[in-house]
Amino acid sequence: MKLKILFLSLFIFANAAVAAEVTVDWHEPNNYTDVESPYVDRDNDFLNVRFGRIERHLVALGKMHFTAGETLQLKITDYDMAGTLVPQASASGQQPLVRRELLNDQPKMVLSFTLTDANGKVLKEGADIEIEGRAIRTEGRALFPKITRRDKETVGAELVMLNRWFKETFID
Repeated sequence: MKLKILFLSLFIFANAAVAAEVTVDWHEPNNYTDVESPYVDRDNDFLNVRFGRIERHLVALGKMHFTAGETLQLKITDYDMAGTLVPQASASGQQPLVRRELLNDQPKMVLSFTLTDANGKVLKEGADIEIEGRAIRTEGRALFPKITRRDKETVGAELVMLNRWFKETFID
């Protein structure tokens, strides 16, 4: 029994060690387009939550579509979220930020990427790519991680935009 557990542990560890990896570098976020908004919180908590949700989605995309040992390194140099940040009054006296989306205000990002195999050989790369969201979904749902309701409320437009870019860049 102990031998089975040992082999199972080694198998799980070996698979985890060679699994596809995605890393995201939010390069100089203080210079991003939306940080210029007069309502951005001082500690950037609002933006950090958004960055975390986007990063989690990109990691899930990598696990779904890249083979073991492949690594995608992303460097995001600008981010303009869909809509506008506005403060909302609350009972506590603080003004939490909410995003007010306008019909034609789509998200935008500027990013660079490098996809390498397990040996470090560059499979695909791109620099200073400008991507922009669209109001119409153009990708198949089965190809991408499920977007939760909470993620859809905060970064839904951005995730659809990244899905489309990912499909056009790595799947098609």
